[in-house]
Amino acid sequence: DYVSKIEIVHNGTPQADFRNATESGEIFRREHRVSGDDVVISFIGRVALEKKPFLFIDIARTLVIKAPQISWKFVMAGSGPYMSKVRTRISEYQLEDRFVLTGMIADVTPLLANTFLLCVVSRHEGIPLVIQEALNLNVPVLSTNVGAIRELICDDLNGYVIALDEKTSDIFATSIIFTRLTVLTGKIRSLATPIA
Repeated sequence: DYVSKIEIVHNGTPQADFRNATESGEIFRREHRVSGDDVVISFIGRVALEKKPFLFIDIARTLVIKAPQISWKFVMAGSGPYMSKVRTRISEYQLEDRFVLTGMIADVTPLLANTFLLCVVSRHEGIPLVIQEALNLNVPVLSTNVGAIRELICDDLNGYVIALDEKTSDIFATSIIFTRLTVLTGKIRSLATPIA
């Protein structure tokens, strides 16, 4: 039976160097004016329709409305054909002071070192390398339920997987606030622990 002989081997990522990540993270904060009090929510990917960057901006607006007392900072790392429209949407929502647009970055480690939570809001994915890189640095991930992402993310362990529908923005925002509260209160100490 040939099926029993098939084994899936996922892409690997280098072991995280937490000391270098911390040092490079400090440089990132200075360069992009991210304060130590900011709660950084990151989007890392091509700024194209299949990655749903406008959904990320909608999530940001929802978070600011739902929890204005929190110093949210939304970082979008990447470039693509919709960059100009992304800037316009951010301006329409009057969120310019909440967003950092880095463009393409060769090494995402400094950003992830400052990230409270990574959002993957794509319409289509396989198994994104950026999710593995985030988990490698103990950064929890909220993702749409697409591709094989559930092979990496276990709800309440290292993130949450959310259905992609008309309520996605509100559900993402609620999950982010919940994650923030549970980490602060220590109720989910292992939330950002990668799957062994």
